[in-house]
Amino acid sequence: MSLMISRNGIIQEVTRKSLTKKVTPPDDNRVQFEDVLEKESGQQMPFNKEKGHPKKETLAESKGLKSYQKQSTQIHSKLVHARDICSRPIITAKPQDTIQMALEKMQKYKIHHLPLLDEAGTLVGIISDRDLLGKRTHERLDKVATKEVLVVKDSLEIKMVARLMLENHISALPLINEEEELTGMITKSNLLEYIMKSTPFDRHI
Repeated sequence: MSLMISRNGIIQEVTRKSLTKKVTPPDDNRVQFEDVLEKESGQQMPFNKEKGHPKKETLAESKGLKSYQKQSTQIHSKLVHARDICSRPIITAKPQDTIQMALEKMQKYKIHHLPLLDEAGTLVGIISDRDLLGKRTHERLDKVATKEVLVVKDSLEIKMVARLMLENHISALPLINEEEELTGMITKSNLLEYIMKSTPFDRHI
């Protein structure tokens, strides 16, 4: 299983929930650009002068699309794992730390989540800035933290990481290695930053 959960420092595998909303396969979600252009311009596509029929030139035949497909293949031919784009070093807190201490640490490092580690370095909880809203600043973190923490192996491919985040409605996942040691944190921001840097033709923006 890809997804695991840490309960009281003990990591166990969990059954991955099915998506409540099916994701449309890429092949069924293609945009017919000729139709879009025709609707926007209110004009029909150019006709073939010889036969009097619309040109049958498709996007697949255009040099621009072929170039894009070539770049996409080259960029995404290598699998990217969670450990390749995660946030490191990981910033953590202790269960006995106060909310005020957590807020100051989040502000200093510009982060939104803090894994909680006990004295032995075991993952025992996680806190987000949303969890701290409206709470008294002198309270201990272990009083308001989420004790059951979803985690994934740092060797997991990022496409699966993104899917797990969508399915479970979370924006961050702690990463562990084969020895179940905390090695990093992957967030939606990490995924978006990777997409931004790796997408071809990003210079036209």
